[in-house]
Amino acid sequence: MSKPWTFPKPTVWAGALALALAQTTPMVSLAQSAKDLPRESDADLLRRVKPGIKGLDDRLTVDASSWPWSAVGRVNRGDGSFCTGTLIGPHQVLTAGHCLWNKKTLDWYPASGLKFATGYQRAQWIAFSPVTSVTVSPGYQPKPPSHQGDPSQDWALLDLKDPLGDIVGYFGTLADPPRGVMISQVGYSFDRRHVQTANVGCHILGRQANGILMHDCDTVNGDSGSPIVHWTEQGPRVIAIHVATAKTKSGTSLGMAVPIGTVLPEDRRPFSGGREVDQDLAALLVGKLGYTSPEAARQAMGSRGTGAYDRKEFSRLLSGEVPPAP
Repeated sequence: MSKPWTFPKPTVWAGALALALAQTTPMVSLAQSAKDLPRESDADLLRRVKPGIKGLDDRLTVDASSWPWSAVGRVNRGDGSFCTGTLIGPHQVLTAGHCLWNKKTLDWYPASGLKFATGYQRAQWIAFSPVTSVTVSPGYQPKPPSHQGDPSQDWALLDLKDPLGDIVGYFGTLADPPRGVMISQVGYSFDRRHVQTANVGCHILGRQANGILMHDCDTVNGDSGSPIVHWTEQGPRVIAIHVATAKTKSGTSLGMAVPIGTVLPEDRRPFSGGREVDQDLAALLVGKLGYTSPEAARQAMGSRGTGAYDRKEFSRLLSGEVPPAP
């Protein structure tokens, strides 16, 4: 086990931001091409406004209407704010506990004030469902004036009225992932609130004494509740939930995540729902690895596939198993 890290009490940038959905009826989400985000020109402003960006901004826009991103959506609150949530079953969504805390009433948002929209991008989405019940970690108790609780207990589960996971798929979970693996994070960042952004190729850096995992994925407000994912041959498995950003005494920013084993000790298998893989992102990653053709990339990963990348090839690309081109 990694030696526990000692950090000062973190300054937390939580993820609920005011923005209501522009439509009131569900519709098919339009495709979104995977691409790098524009580079910020003001590095000092970037550090102050987006403290969760660690060095260069490595986030990519991804297509929320394709697998696996279709399983990630927005937890929309009655006051118009939102966080990120992840389907981990037909009816169940995983998110951060602090996303459900109402600072004005000093109480939890009721299920009746929550909806989950999946595949949301550019004011359109695949499907949405009312929330029927909420389970917040009994160990997470926000207190004024910071309205922060124990970050190691910052998780919540939402039960949906409709089985959206049967339509768009859902992520698996993995309570004891192998050490040193490449991870990904995907969510709805406040600066790109109408599209999903993903950071592919980040890492778990250590574990605090209270169990919190520290990571180097680029995250900002709105990403709270987003999944930290390890890619397996079966597909994406959530290993932790991003809940906050902390700064060390040296000024280094680190992401904080609750291990999924704290919430669900038993592993779950992912389900793709039959949706097509994000082909644009697969092609982008192949190019970043230096391959000039799908055939060359497939040869490197030992695949005999042709045409569109399949789920196994996609998982291998995101797992870090494919070596760079020689």
